[in-house]
Order: sequence, then structure tokens, then C-alpha cells
Amino acid sequence: MAKKVKKIDTKQRPLPFGERVVSHLNETEEILAEIYTHKPSQEIENYEEACMALAMGIKTAIKESGDSRADVADKINKYFGWPTAGEMETLKKTGKDKGVKHLSVHMFNHYLSKPAEYPIPGYLIYAIQHVTESLAACRSFADAEGGEVVSMSEREILSVGKLFETKVEVSRLLNEFSRGKRRA
Repeated sequence: MAKKVKKIDTKQRPLPFGERVVSHLNETEEILAEIYTHKPSQEIENYEEACMALAMGIKTAIKESGDSRADVADKINKYFGWPTAGEMETLKKTGKDKGVKHLSVHMFNHYLSKPAEYPIPGYLIYAIQHVTESLAACRSFADAEGGEVVSMSEREILSVGKLFETKVEVSRLLNEFSRGKRRA
């Protein structure tokens, strides 16, 4: 027995799903194009430029943190278990300051204002990232190679996007599989 053919009401307005799908696909293509064509924002050609790029990244991290350089220097000293500026003054008065590791504000300023003359030690970058809660210093390394640094929150957002992409692919494969079964 034949099934009844359903008539389409010509008075209904069509839904704009096609436009939304096309818009979504265009946005996705633009995002992917931006990701795959990302180029370094700066070309590092010599030692001085490399030192300046790292110093700028650290200055950005300090500015974003809202702390002064003196505050950041004290936090770095605490991070490594070294005496802070106040504790160092006490040690100087007692004469016990010889051979004690300590980052002074004076030296920290030299690292940031004359980075080619006073290169920033690598171990300080760990502490700077930790105390400023910023990845700006690390971004200067990645940016020189056209890369990106992703924070944990950004990583979670990217994971959700990947899950969505996987879900769409699974749905497509299930539809394809079910169409194949009907034909057989």
C-alpha cells in the first residue's frame, strides 16, 4: 500500500538554516586560516633583538600583574627561598650578607632596561611567570617562531571545540552508515 504524500504548505516562510550553516562554515574557515597562516610578529635577527624581546615580554608580565618591579623582585626572592630586600638589609647590618643569593631591584632593573649588557638568567623566567601569573615572557619565545602559548583556560576552550568537531564527525559517519544500511 502506498504511503500518503505529504503536501508542503507554500504559505510558510522558509527557515534560515542554510544561511546559518554557511555563516558558521565561513567563520570556521576564517579561524582555521588564521591558525595555519600565523607568522611571527617579530623576526629575531641578532643577540640584542633577542634580549630586547624577552625583556619586553617580562615587562608586559609585570605590567599585567599590577605589581612594581620591587614587588616582583621580592616575590622572586621568596619563590627561590632567598632573602627579600628587607631581610637583606638586616643581613647587611649583621655582616652575614656575603655569599647570600638575592635578586636586588637594582639588578632586576638592569636586566629589564639593559638586557643585552645584562642578559636575563633563564631560571628567573620560571619565577617571573609564577609570581606575575602571566605567560608573556614565554610568549616572546613562541612568537619568534610563529607559535602560540596556550594557558590552561584557553586549552579547555580548545578541548571543547575539538569535542564539538569530533561529535560532528561521528554524527556524519553515523548518518552515512545508516544511509548505507537502508540501501542494502
